Formats: sequence, structure tokens, C-alpha cells
Amino acid sequence: MNLLKKPFFYLPIIGIASGLYPMLYNYYSNYTLVNSREQFFFFLLVFLGLPILSNMLIYFAAHKIAIVMRFYETILTLSNLSWFSYLLILSAFGLKRKIMAVAFIVAMLIAIYVFNHLKKIVVLQLLLALVVAVQLPYYILNHVNFSSKWKELPDTITETRFTKKPNIYLIQPDGYANPSQLSQPPYNYNNTVFEGFLKQQGFKLYENFRSNYTNTVTSNAALFSMKHHYYKNPTAQTVEPEGLRKSITSENAVLKTLKNNGYHTSLLLEIPYLIINRPTIAYDYCSIGYGGLDYLSRGFDMEIDILEDTKKEMENNSPGPNFFFIEKMAPKHISVLPSQSKGIEKEREQYL
Repeated sequence: MNLLKKPFFYLPIIGIASGLYPMLYNYYSNYTLVNSREQFFFFLLVFLGLPILSNMLIYFAAHKIAIVMRFYETILTLSNLSWFSYLLILSAFGLKRKIMAVAFIVAMLIAIYVFNHLKKIVVLQLLLALVVAVQLPYYILNHVNFSSKWKELPDTITETRFTKKPNIYLIQPDGYANPSQLSQPPYNYNNTVFEGFLKQQGFKLYENFRSNYTNTVTSNAALFSMKHHYYKNPTAQTVEPEGLRKSITSENAVLKTLKNNGYHTSLLLEIPYLIINRPTIAYDYCSIGYGGLDYLSRGFDMEIDILEDTKKEMENNSPGPNFFFIEKMAPKHISVLPSQSKGIEKEREQYL
């Protein structure tokens, strides 16, 4: 098959075949993490636009450079397989350079032997994309139809007028076990010194408290909406239902109540886990801006000095009442799934 004699529109088809399945796979596996408009346009550019552009450059180079013309079909096959593997790894694991380097070498070896079968490869890639495309609308509808009625409050508590307006600090060390449990297995940790310090500073400690939910997003959505919800996963594949991150950063009863009482609000995040799908932020200040946030971030690939950022925000706060939500992603959770656990002793050591 002489691809140089094929119609020019064949090149975009090869490029689309490279990136369509990885892009759809990304949405199917991580919809609530990548469902912003900005991410959609980014995916169109990177997953479809770049492979198409790459093929066109190869096509024009083949008409100018003899060695490219000689190995045109092999190079075009290599481009297709390289983009396919690169984008699939990017979707599944993130930017793993060593894995991608190995994938490129494998793609190069395969391209040398199968360049005469590029048409079959393209058909196979498009069939893979079709399989996901058939399932994806149903999967997304499970999210879009996720009811938000649970956030409706039974009273007018958001219109409450405070008689006192102290600064409020919500400090959330993620996964910090309660006092009664921390001394028990698997933690077996004596935390009385710190607990004594907290009591001396006027803090109230609650024994035997627990979370109603399995992760930070579902817990905080209930906390800031001031309502318990009964949702976890619409399907077995989902990490969380649609809109919960927005319930934390913008549309929630806590922020509405505080703003009605003149509070300046600050969202201080150590990592972008709560905002990776770029929800609207109703806080007056957020420690992480979207400008430096990776479009393929899973929320754990960057970290800021939250202590220093908190100090600066406290120095720059308004003269009126202030609310600080400080999300510290430590000590994190002990893994409970066998596939993720390092064993009791390793998990305990890492946690402590």
C-alpha cells in the first residue's frame, strides 16, 4: 500500500485513530476529574490535533527529504503507534517518562515489521474507540443525572446573622484518626502529649468519631453542604459522583452563610486534589491557581508550602472576620484494599 498516493484526508484519519481511544478512555476512567470545558479543548488539541499535525509534517517532509520518502510508510506507522501508546500511558498513568521511552522503542520495533498493515491497525484502533464511545454516553448520563436535591436545606440557616464574628480556622489533616482509635491497632500510637496540648489551648476533643464516607471529596461535600448524602459511586468504576468538588469550592451552605455575614474566605490547599476538574471557586482566595495546574493532573503531582502560604494569607487578611479552610493532605489514609496495601506494619510505619 503506497500511502503517498492515498488521498490527503487519510492522514487525519490515521491521527484521529492514534488519539481517539486514549481520549475516550480518559473520560470513561476519570470523568469527574476531567469534565471541565478547558480540559475538553486541551484533549482535542493534544489527543487529536497533535497526531494529525505530526502526520502532515511527515507527509510534507516525504516530498522534500529522500530518506523520509523511502521510509515514509514505516515512519507514518511509527507515528501512529507512538502517539497511541504515549497518549494511552498519559491517560492511565500520567507522565511516566521511563514507561513512555520503553513504549516508543517497542512501537519502533513493531512499525518496522507491520508498516504494510497500517490500515488494519487504524481499523483496530477505531474499533477500540467505538467500543468505549458506545458505553460513554450511558456512563456520563449516570453522572449528569446525579441528583443535587440532597443539598436542599430544610430551613433558612444560611440567612442566620451572627452576633459574634470571630475568625474561623477549619484545619483538616486528612485521614487523622480520632483520639480513641489512634491508641488502638493498627496505629498503636500514644498521642497524649499532643492531645494534652490541644486541651490546654481550649480545644474540645471528641472520642469515637468517624467518617461516614470513604474519601475526602465525599466527606467534605457533606460537611460544606451541611447535609448528609447517601451517594458514593453511581457505578462501580466511578471514584465519585458528579458535582461534589463544586459543592466544596462554590455551591455550598457554609460559604453562603459566612459571606452573608461579611466573612473573607480563604481556601488553602497543599495539593490540587479538590480542584483538579477546575470547579468554580467562590472563595475570595485560593492558594493554587488554575494557571499552573496540569490538565491531566490527578491531584497529587504538585505541592505547595501550605504553612508559609497560610502565614502570608493571615498577614494579608481583611480587617473584618475571616474564614480559613486549610486542607493538609497528611497523614492520609491507611490503605484498606489488599491490592493497595503494603501490609499492617508498613502501612502503620508510613502513616506515623
